[in-house]
Amino acid sequence: MTVLKEIVKKADVLKLRKCYNKIRQWQWRERVIRHGGKKPEYYVIRRSTRTAGFFSYFVTNLGGIAEAERRGLKPVIDMCNYPNPYLLDGEIGKVNLWEYFFEQPRNDSRGLNNILKKESCVLSDACKIPDFPDIRYEIFTNQGGELDHWKAVCARNICLKPRLAGRIDEAEQKLLSGKGRVLGVSLRAGAYVLQKPKNHPVQPTLGQVGAAMEGGRFDSIYLTVDDNHYIEAFRKHFGSGRLILYEREILGVTLEELRAGHDAMLHYKAVTADAMRRHVEEYVVSMFLLNRCQGLVTSMTSGSMAMMCFPQDFDYTYIFNLGHYR
Repeated sequence: MTVLKEIVKKADVLKLRKCYNKIRQWQWRERVIRHGGKKPEYYVIRRSTRTAGFFSYFVTNLGGIAEAERRGLKPVIDMCNYPNPYLLDGEIGKVNLWEYFFEQPRNDSRGLNNILKKESCVLSDACKIPDFPDIRYEIFTNQGGELDHWKAVCARNICLKPRLAGRIDEAEQKLLSGKGRVLGVSLRAGAYVLQKPKNHPVQPTLGQVGAAMEGGRFDSIYLTVDDNHYIEAFRKHFGSGRLILYEREILGVTLEELRAGHDAMLHYKAVTADAMRRHVEEYVVSMFLLNRCQGLVTSMTSGSMAMMCFPQDFDYTYIFNLGHYR
């Protein structure tokens, strides 16, 4: 009888989940808003996922921009009117996180809210993400010219806020100038490796990273990683003289807290808006510094894919292709 009750309970959960998904798909469906009967001119790019990483939003937004171009519409990014990890509850509908870091595509100075109030728009289906530069080895290695395509979309549309561009230039001058040939190394570790998110790329071990770094001749190593244990291991192996770090707080829970079932996203959202924005900006600056290096060794992540879409001049690259977590 207990087994039968469990089966019925699971069936009820599945029915509720299907019902919820249908409501959600209807709520986030593609639709048109009109002002004065005008034909839609803008394509508003939305995404209903609540817990994606910053550069995951970036690469899917790039896909939305390409979709707008395909339709002959002007793209505009909405990271304001729905929950995401980088807005506190009171900021939803008021703050567009995209406009904190980037100009609107094609440097449109009007901004999301002005466009929504005055222009006819197509609101994208926030549950169905169009083709975008996802984390695939074939794109990283430009097979079939896919990376070239996304570089071109990025070049036509993406412009950093002057404040952010200035911070990246300052960091390059401070950290990389005079350090000879610099190898950028980008990894995910910490909570990501512990949690092993399903269908996400497997991250390399320290030994695998060391072997990949032997392929080029470099004077210095610029490391960006979300795990202090990796930083200490690199410092111990290469010495402080060769290792370059962009000092930033690694915000989040400890591995012990994660093992105890602590919700990392709840911890993340508990900080103030200023602290959250500052943390994200530090991460963004640290990633863009990779593109100022002469070589790159990286695992496959949304962050490293985003950097590949921007201009860089690497003469050595090594992309880890280790399969996916199951």
